[in-house]
Amino acid sequence: MGTQTNEVIAVAIDFGTTYSAVAFAQLNVENPIPIQIGDWPGQVAGGTSYAVPTVVVYPDKGGPSVWGFEAENSEDKLYPKFRIFKPFIEPSSMIHYRTPPGITLKDVVHDYIQGLYDHLIEHITGKRIYSPNNTKLDILLTVPAAYSNSTVENFRRIVATTGIGNHTFGVRLTEPEAAALYTVESMGLKRPEDIPSWKKNDCFIVCDAGGGTVDIASYTVLRLNPSIQVAHTGVISGSYCGSTIIDREFTSYIKQEIADNAKTRPLIERLNKDFIIEKERFNNSLDEESFHIFFGNKDQLKGVFGDEKIKLELKNGYLSISRTQMHGFFAKSLNETKGLLANHIKQCAAGGYRVGAIFLVGGLGSSPYTKQQVEDYAQEIDFEIRVYQPPDAQQAVVRGALTKQIQMLKELEDPVQSRLCRKHYGLVTMKPFSETTHFDYERYVDPLTGNVLAKNQIEWLIRKNESFSGANEKCIEKVFKRDFLPSKLGYRWKEVIVECSHDNPPFRVEPGVTQVCTLVPDLTSCQVREFEKIKKKKGNPFAFKSSKYYHARYKIKIFIGSVGVRSEMFYRDEPRPDLMAVLWPETEEKKENDERSN
Repeated sequence: MGTQTNEVIAVAIDFGTTYSAVAFAQLNVENPIPIQIGDWPGQVAGGTSYAVPTVVVYPDKGGPSVWGFEAENSEDKLYPKFRIFKPFIEPSSMIHYRTPPGITLKDVVHDYIQGLYDHLIEHITGKRIYSPNNTKLDILLTVPAAYSNSTVENFRRIVATTGIGNHTFGVRLTEPEAAALYTVESMGLKRPEDIPSWKKNDCFIVCDAGGGTVDIASYTVLRLNPSIQVAHTGVISGSYCGSTIIDREFTSYIKQEIADNAKTRPLIERLNKDFIIEKERFNNSLDEESFHIFFGNKDQLKGVFGDEKIKLELKNGYLSISRTQMHGFFAKSLNETKGLLANHIKQCAAGGYRVGAIFLVGGLGSSPYTKQQVEDYAQEIDFEIRVYQPPDAQQAVVRGALTKQIQMLKELEDPVQSRLCRKHYGLVTMKPFSETTHFDYERYVDPLTGNVLAKNQIEWLIRKNESFSGANEKCIEKVFKRDFLPSKLGYRWKEVIVECSHDNPPFRVEPGVTQVCTLVPDLTSCQVREFEKIKKKKGNPFAFKSSKYYHARYKIKIFIGSVGVRSEMFYRDEPRPDLMAVLWPETEEKKENDERSN
């Protein structure tokens, strides 16, 4: 007899590049109260932090990994601290993240996510609101807008190997969408008193500037009463230009002046941590022309450098950073951020909307200097654009994600009534050959039917900028008809989903068209008698000699949203997940390599 589940807890996880956060709410109450975890292992006693460092270390002599504050504050002899690994989850980038022998990047991501999960369970168990036998967890994780479909899938698979995989979970929301939901909920779309009230058709942008990525989403107000409703105005976009770029610029400056080796590495790491404090408070005040970071006293410097002369100019052991230098450290990140904002403002203008406000959220979005720079840039484009930093802007993603999770689980009305598809998505197919539109190399003769077809053509299912409403994703149903001869090798086909970012996508596979994944329907386990038997027409010179063949029909539902692509297989009007595999590009590549090695 199954265990009855009485309680449901909605959970949201913001897995960040530099910091992560977890929030939850009990749903078996009339008005769920969002709670964000503020205590973590290794945290300073009595302190509260709603974000935990995204850092992992492994002890020299083996043993379990250490994560979060315990990893950040550890001074033991450990392997180098693993940080800023989130951008490397892209399958093709994983090999570029350096790890010691026996440890992979997947291990690092797994161990960190597992740490978040274990602490969540400990936290809600301690509050006596969770019991494994009586409580269901439904967990939502967010991802950057810059993640590709294969990266989202790779991340989902890693998450599935942690304790989260034992519960219902999904990777279904981008970080800027989550931040936008928080902005709508927390601000109520009410401007300060000196600015006119919001009205229908007003347009605003949410800029989630975090540690790794800067993600942008733009919206138009559809209505204000009885509840707020908005719609996407521009296609969600993002880039890897977050605050870690600023840190990297500072570190590069230091490494130009001192050698990067085992002796200097702890010093460089400490300097970077102190720089981050100065970076976060930097407001470009004319009253503060320089900032001072403690480099080390004479004894400390001698222990690191010996008798080697230090090129950097120090005063009483302090390194001076000028205001102009700070501008340079910020420049690369902010210039790219401005470019993303300009693109969205143009998209909105093309749709007949004038942007009235930009909301900055995330760690970098909370910076006073970031706000100044975005304000100055926005004023150059349109002097009426105002820039705001909502309360608790650094927690916008996790709180917005929890809001979304509660809305979905309680089937509440979605404040975002329509979304825009970020790319063109289609299927590789064959079409009747035409001498006027197809090339000779595309010509293909079906050996069963004798029909002359053009191969590697594309049927676009949904277009870039196409609007869809009612859910986070667009569902497209496609019926497939496949002819085949009985074979001991089985009956399976490949349906390739592709994407394209061009404004005008091509109708054949060519540069600019990227493979998303390959669906592999496999009807081998089905009885041949279930399929329609076709008698071949006589007199077709191209047809195979067999007098009969079989005809299979199946349906695939393809779901395309702001986060990834998923699909469901239907055979004889019944859902049959067992009859279809999904291969992602790196999976196919690995399979081919394995076959070659064998």
